[in-house]
Parts: sequence; C-alpha cells; structure tokens
Amino acid sequence: MSEDEQVVGDYGDLDAFAGTSTSLSPYFVPTASQEKCLGTVAEGDKGEMRLVILEGPRGEGKTATGLLACMELAGRVSRAGRANALPLRVACVRDTFINLQRTTLVSIEEMGRKDINLVWRDGRRECIVLDHEGLQPMVHIYFFGLDRPADAGKLQGFVMGLLWLEEVATADGLDTGIPADVLALGGTSLRQPGIAWPRILVTMNSPDDDHWIGKVEEELEQRDLTEIKVFRIMIPAGEKSRHFRALAQEAPDETISAIWTESAVEFDAYRKRNRVLLESIGRHDLVTRLVEGKRGGVQLGEPVVPNFSLEHISREALPVFRSIPLVRGWDNEPSPAVCIYQALPEGRGVNVLGSHVEENATMEQLIKGWLLPWLGKTGLLTRPNLATSSWGRGPKAGLQWKDVCDPVLLDTQLTAGQVIQGLLSTSLTPGPVGWEDRRSAAIACFERGARGGRRFMLVEEPENKTLVQGLQSKFRCPRDQSTGRIVMTAEAAKRVSGKWSNPCDALFYALAVDYPAAEWLRKGMARPAPPPRWQPKTYMGA
Repeated sequence: MSEDEQVVGDYGDLDAFAGTSTSLSPYFVPTASQEKCLGTVAEGDKGEMRLVILEGPRGEGKTATGLLACMELAGRVSRAGRANALPLRVACVRDTFINLQRTTLVSIEEMGRKDINLVWRDGRRECIVLDHEGLQPMVHIYFFGLDRPADAGKLQGFVMGLLWLEEVATADGLDTGIPADVLALGGTSLRQPGIAWPRILVTMNSPDDDHWIGKVEEELEQRDLTEIKVFRIMIPAGEKSRHFRALAQEAPDETISAIWTESAVEFDAYRKRNRVLLESIGRHDLVTRLVEGKRGGVQLGEPVVPNFSLEHISREALPVFRSIPLVRGWDNEPSPAVCIYQALPEGRGVNVLGSHVEENATMEQLIKGWLLPWLGKTGLLTRPNLATSSWGRGPKAGLQWKDVCDPVLLDTQLTAGQVIQGLLSTSLTPGPVGWEDRRSAAIACFERGARGGRRFMLVEEPENKTLVQGLQSKFRCPRDQSTGRIVMTAEAAKRVSGKWSNPCDALFYALAVDYPAAEWLRKGMARPAPPPRWQPKTYMGA
C-alpha cells in the first residue's frame, strides 16, 4: 500500500511535501513566549472558546508559533479520544492573498523544512499537516485573502475548529489590515464536530494603539464571560536571539553551538538594520511597533502640524483665569467637535484646556452630552440651573466667551450653528474658509515661544487626548500612492484622518482668527530702522 492510499478520508491525492531544511538554525525549539502560546491554545475546559493574541516585533516567530499552535490543539483532540474528528479545520485569514503568499506561506514552508510534514493543495491555497509518520492528516489549513470586502462573507458558511487571523493591524500603512467583522463572522463558524475547544488565534505585529483588536479585547474582558476568555501574549523584543544564545550554550557539540550563535548574530543584525532603515526615513512610529514590539500611533503621509512635539504637552492641569476671555472653536465634518482655550495676555501663550469629538452624533448631543458637563466639572459653568439660566457670554455667567466656527455652520439651511447659538446664548464668528490660512496659523502658533521658556501653545493632555493624538500624527495629509506626493488639501486630510481631524480643525479655526500667520510673520520680519550714519562735522572728522 502506498503512502497516498494510507491517508484516511478524501486525502488520497496528496502532493509530495517539503524536504530537508535549508535554514540556518539546525532545528526548531520554541522560545518561552512561544511555549506559553502553545499551551494557552491547547489547554482549557471543553466548550470554552479562547481568543489568544500573540503579539510582538517582526521576525520573532509569530507565524511559526501559529502553525505549531494548530498542531498542539489537534494533538489535544487526538489525546482526548476524538481522533476521528481530525483533521482540525483551520481558516487562516489575511488582508490579501498576495500577502499570504509573500510572508505567511513562506514562514510555513520554512517550518516544513524542520521535520514537519506539510502537503500543499489547490495552488497552495490549502495546506495539510500530517503526523510524524506522514500518514494521518492532523490539521487542514484553508487560506483566505480578503482582497475585497465581500470576501469576508466566505467565512460564514465555513465550518472550522480554529480561526487564525494573521496581521489584523496595518504594518506600515501600505496594507489594509483585517476588519473587525472577520473576527465576529469567523467566530460564529467555530462549530467543527468533535472539536470541543474552539479557538481564535491572532498573530500580529504590535498594532496602532487605537486599533479595533484592543477594543474587542477590552470589551470581552469587561464582560467577564465564562464562554469566551481572552489571553494576550507579548513577545519581548530580541527574545529570539537570546534564545539562540542559550541553545548555543546547551548544544551537545561545538558545531551545533556555532550554528546557534551565528543564528543569534544574524537576527541581531536583522533587527539593527530594521531600526536604522526606519529611522533614516523618519518612521520612528514603525521602530516602536515593528522593532521594539510596543503599541503606538501610525504615521502616514505628513502630519498637518509637523512641528508639534512633547514640549507642547502639559501632563498637569493648566490654570484657568476667570478674568480672561475664553475661546471655543467649532467643527462639524465628519463629526461635531469643540476645542476650548484661553489666550494669556501680553503674548504669554495659549492654554488649550479641553476638546472633544462626538462620533455618530449631532451638535446638540455634543453640547448636552459633553460640553455642558465638562464646563460644570471645570467650574466654567457658574450657574448650575441649566433649565433656567443663560451662560457663555459676558456678565451672565461671569465669563467672557468667543465662539469661532467653520463658516459652513452659519449656513441658514444647516441647524448646527443655530443649535450652538441657541443652547449657549452666544454668537458665532466665522473662521477662514482657506485651508492654508488655518493650517499656517496653527504651524506658526506651535512654532512660537513664550515668556518663561515655555512654548506658546500648551495642550493639557488629560482633557485633550484625541486632539493630542491628532496633532502628533493622526491628523495628516495623505501620500498619493501613484506619485508619492503629499496631497495638501483639507478634503484629503479629513478623509484619511476621520475623527482626529475634527478637534484639530476646531482649534485651527479659532487660532486663524486670533493669530493669523501672516501677521506673525510680518512682525517677525520687521526690523528696527538702522541709526543714521555718522557724519563728520569738520574737515578733520571731529
């Protein structure tokens, strides 16, 4: 009987699997983080679903661990006396099939050269993992590339025991990532008969700090469900090379020890090259995420305010002076937003006290749901009876307010401006229509210094988290992928920046009225008239 005939089920048409290893390391030994991930996937009570997130820098072996985790769960099924339920059906999902071919399949092929029996089918869209004898199929992986949004629907009718999501977050801004719908839709298909330990496995580089995977993780943990448990395993940066050096010390002979040492040196060099290359193009955000393995922001294109820095952030509450007028800036597209600041006299600076954007809401919801409670919390709403009192202008509340807005809000056909004026008993001043007028005013303000060595602009971070994130990198002008040029228009910046654009633009409208860039530049370029040249009074020059 041939090997093909010995394989059970409909797996008799298997192709030959990969041969000997060509990798530098002599064999595969899991690191501590990889061991933890394998155990987390394979352990647990029957009927308990687990969401296991394996996160870390590039090159640390996340994909290899994903393959081994599938094998560990299949082994658990076999040891439980359910071998007839095998092979374990796995859906391995990535944003596009070409990215699966370029990275995921290459990493799996490399594992096939380390004594793991792999069989490829259907143009490498499926991979079967056989047992150690190369006879029994243990795992059957189906690869799904989400080249179109509709491709996520393929998972609805697919029955599986493990959902494997590869790189749900964008790595460098060029990939699209995996939408949150895939995790939810795929999770509903975890119903393979005989597999009593349904699993969702996520292997990824450290994502953007606002990525949906973190929100899902937080939501599930807060619900404290017994049916779904969440585990996040972080791979420390450089763990792989430290692991190789430890194996070198434990090697049975000098030849193998030298190979492990060389593997460690090569991986360290790989990490150093990555850092240098990313730093050379100013992508420190990618150094944080891809080299150091920490969550952080994604910098794409050019920040709208490129000179914003940590010097502009105040970690402590900024003082509020009741005798000095306060300014509110307003924006409404794509979401309503407000930004409040106070300009100190004699050019001593601007303190940004608070800001907020309300997604999927109206201007009325922003004012009643956030602004009025915030004003009350900070003591800027002096008359607590909101039903009968007026506030926001002149002596009525003991404070002076100026409200500057996007001129569109003054369109009589829109209600947002009327809502602001009605609820706050104020009048609106239109900001400039021109994008460059607003952007250049903001850049000029963040460039200026003030008395006492402080920056002219100070933003109180606890009350302005979305604004700070927008100024740091999330409010940006995109790069045209076909030409490589930065698209410096308000429409393009708002389109790619979403909610992070709104509190920033609300601030920009007000700054453009109070501190137009042209005026500041004119003052900076002005020079005192030179003294008259000395003229001699006598023929001797005395």
